[in-house]
Amino acid sequence: MTGEPLLSPYVATKFAVRGFTACLRQEFERAADIHVCLVMPWAVDTPVYSKMGNVFGRQARSIFPVIAAGRVARAIVGLSERPRREVIVGISGYMLGIALKLAPMLVERIVARVAPVLQFKPDPQPPTMGNLFTPIGPYSVGGGWKSYWAERATRLFRPASANVQTQDTPPKRPSRPEGRAEAD
Repeated sequence: MTGEPLLSPYVATKFAVRGFTACLRQEFERAADIHVCLVMPWAVDTPVYSKMGNVFGRQARSIFPVIAAGRVARAIVGLSERPRREVIVGISGYMLGIALKLAPMLVERIVARVAPVLQFKPDPQPPTMGNLFTPIGPYSVGGGWKSYWAERATRLFRPASANVQTQDTPPKRPSRPEGRAEAD
């Protein structure tokens, strides 16, 4: 778990949940059948990014990669059947945890530079209070971010594959400026 620029209140609640969980675990330490477990998912594909308040002037988006809400739900159900102290959902969360143990200052510097780029689409958006005071429909579990990022990844790699030539395709000749004769 680490901080993330421009999301201070949100990140603070995540650290608070971790502290609250630690307190509950201590309070119920002697209880026979009460297990306090912490579920720590990576970015979950929910509508939160498109419905939250935003005063930054650009449309918010999820960070990459996102995991399905159902995967988090399955982790919670799994803890009810086999309690564990903490569960990280998503490989990115594990990788971040390892990186934070090996080089915490470096990770914080990288997150400080990369997160603001990932958090916003280039599209402008006027300031909005989002769903802070009133609900905003349509209502759904998924936010469509998995397909959003898949489309961008496809677009990123498409130009490289479009320029690949096969043996059957003759190489393109470089174009010449008009008016210049081809040398014999």
